[in-house]
Amino acid sequence: MIAIDRRAPESLQQQIRRQLAIGIVNRQYPLHAPLPSIRVLSLELGVSVTTVALAYDALKQDGFVEGRDPSLFPIRSWRECVRDSVNVVELANWAADYSAIDDELLIEQLIQRVLARRGIVAHPDEVLVTVGGQQALYIAMKLLLAPGETIGVEDPGYPDVINIAAIEGFEVERLPIDRQGLVLPDDSSRSRCLFVTPSHQFPTTVTMRLERKLELLERTKMRGQFVIEDDYEADISFNLTPPPALKSLDEWGNVIYTGSLSKSLLPGLRIGYLVADREFIREARALRHHILRHPPVNNQRSVALFLQRGYFDRFVARITSVYKDRCAVMHESLEQCFPGASREPEYGGGSIWLRLPEE
Repeated sequence: MIAIDRRAPESLQQQIRRQLAIGIVNRQYPLHAPLPSIRVLSLELGVSVTTVALAYDALKQDGFVEGRDPSLFPIRSWRECVRDSVNVVELANWAADYSAIDDELLIEQLIQRVLARRGIVAHPDEVLVTVGGQQALYIAMKLLLAPGETIGVEDPGYPDVINIAAIEGFEVERLPIDRQGLVLPDDSSRSRCLFVTPSHQFPTTVTMRLERKLELLERTKMRGQFVIEDDYEADISFNLTPPPALKSLDEWGNVIYTGSLSKSLLPGLRIGYLVADREFIREARALRHHILRHPPVNNQRSVALFLQRGYFDRFVARITSVYKDRCAVMHESLEQCFPGASREPEYGGGSIWLRLPEE
């Protein structure tokens, strides 16, 4: 219903806006029905996404349409932070090489708004920004293990830890899981370090009890073992007071903490972090330098502004509430089809562990 005339004196944006307004007034577009998405209409008309977006904005200002963003993500707030991260002042701040440091504002905000929630007190020298949690895990494993040494991994557990071990020549000791979390290995364990997801186990969603966390720390301290803690989906907790991270209980310094904003913010940003004693972080930074020098600093600054302005806190609160409601609906539905086969996660997150009948 829209015809584009590239020879007309009207701009493309004005043509789209005018013809849509006429179509709405003439009821060619039903009331309360969605218009084509910006991307779809731009493809159909052969114009840029920006042209259609500006036409839609003009229609909103004139009262012809209203925006109902189906996404949970606060797109406008994010765009604001991205835009502000590339102004003249900010551009001068992040345009240099950041292989020896990370964005100071991001480190500050991670410490104040992310790590503090998990009970972790960290100095800026004890935090390293990584390209997602996956790189944080790889760096930790690479620094702690030599080829032929063994890492203890939860079973079932995160498959890519086993894949990294296979690539790097590390042996894997599989450690069982019960309803209390990781079953602690006995004295015969040959593992140099352990990989655990104690607060929200992947994939069973089991939460390790505090008593077992303390016992794990005591045992690993006595044996001289390191622990890599992946605080999987840490931000999406259904409890007002989520259980403390293992790192927050670590008084010896043998817990290497990894996390990311992929599940709570945007997976495509690949913003992760590694928290450990400053000596370990210094070695981790040197290794990161030889892999990719540093994560993109413009992304670091955009995320830092998003955290600083409180948008992240509001977004996490909103998405947690939605996930909690969805989880209840999913569990109730599963109970109707497979009674007793699933349990609602104790911690939270975006998944339910389902054990199907053998047949």
